[in-house]
Amino acid sequence: GCELTGLDNDPAMLAKARGDHPGERWITGDIAAWAGEGAPPGYDLVFTNAALHWLPDHASLFPALLRALAPGGVLACQMPRNFAAPSHRLLRETMQDARWRERLAGFADWEPVAEPSTHFDWLRPHASAVDIWETEYLQVPEGENAGLEWIKGSALVPVRDALDAGSYAAFNARYGPALRAAYPRRGDGTTQ
Repeated sequence: GCELTGLDNDPAMLAKARGDHPGERWITGDIAAWAGEGAPPGYDLVFTNAALHWLPDHASLFPALLRALAPGGVLACQMPRNFAAPSHRLLRETMQDARWRERLAGFADWEPVAEPSTHFDWLRPHASAVDIWETEYLQVPEGENAGLEWIKGSALVPVRDALDAGSYAAFNARYGPALRAAYPRRGDGTTQ
């Protein structure tokens, strides 16, 4: 049989996972701490989707994740690398506003995902084979301020968590129009 161990630092995500898959092992924890503590080797697969880009020090993190693998094991991960996109550039610019700069200082320079060739250099000394590719997706949301609504579920999460409700609303009142100008709504109601 196959044994699954899931790791997340979000209690709500773990509760959902436990409800959907009660027979599996679910651990509350931080990926970087788990890997940094010398996760027990022997995993056939370490899989992560849209999580590692939130963590710093990929030069150490990725080799640590590889050490958790059994011989012949596979590390499979997906991370966004869109930090140069207008959405993220404008987000960093908005973070520089004096009203919230101090509270968001840790996120203003956040660009943890390096070029694919750099990740290759970090992985290659620790792996028998490395297969890396980069794909750019065109998201086409709909709605009045589709760009802002889209990013609320990703890059705006740490902003929402760091600011009180009033400051977060003021932040979005400044960021939203800049985002809308960068990604205007098209005649068919979509935004690209």
